[in-house]
Amino acid sequence: MKQSPVERVISTFGWLLVILAGVVISSWSLYSLAREGRLPVGIAALTGLTYDGLAFVSSAQAMAWGRVPNAYGIGSRLAMLFAAGLSAYLNYQHGEVMGVSMPVSLMLASAPLAGLWALENHVRFLARGTGKRLPLPKPEMIVWLLFPIRAWKLLRAAVETRLDDYRAVRLTNASTETVRDWLRSNGYQVGYSGPIPSELRSIYAKATANGGGLS
Repeated sequence: MKQSPVERVISTFGWLLVILAGVVISSWSLYSLAREGRLPVGIAALTGLTYDGLAFVSSAQAMAWGRVPNAYGIGSRLAMLFAAGLSAYLNYQHGEVMGVSMPVSLMLASAPLAGLWALENHVRFLARGTGKRLPLPKPEMIVWLLFPIRAWKLLRAAVETRLDDYRAVRLTNASTETVRDWLRSNGYQVGYSGPIPSELRSIYAKATANGGGLS
């Protein structure tokens, strides 16, 4: 479907403007909070780069991992959630220190989150239809914020599926000699050459299904 000129301009530059606005607001808030604590100017100026920078870098890494089949980038996503959450919390606390109303504090807290959402939505839009479907969906940031327990259960199920897939690949790639050696070492009668009966292969597969026969 062809985009209108307005839609093309918004999709091309709108996400970048949101990110820049979020970073500027958050960086100013973190800088001001650091200066309230009498930190040196140079150190205070690095606070936005430290927290918001980590959140954006981790978000990009998590999305890169998401394009790898059966990979979830758990470490990068957890780092993104930690950095973005800490930045939002500190921005909210800056509002408390200034003595402004709760809506203004929430406005400051949401600035880095708005930038992250704009980045993730834009990258996912560009990568639409190019990635392979993964066994289970990965929880989005909004899901972590609204339903943290359900998001954790979903992520745990995704990891279990990934481990099962890895184990299945290991079993499928097991050579005939590997199966033969395992069977003989466990007391089964199998020839030194020739094909292995399917019944004995099934025994090997069931015995190693839980990782017991894998090194």
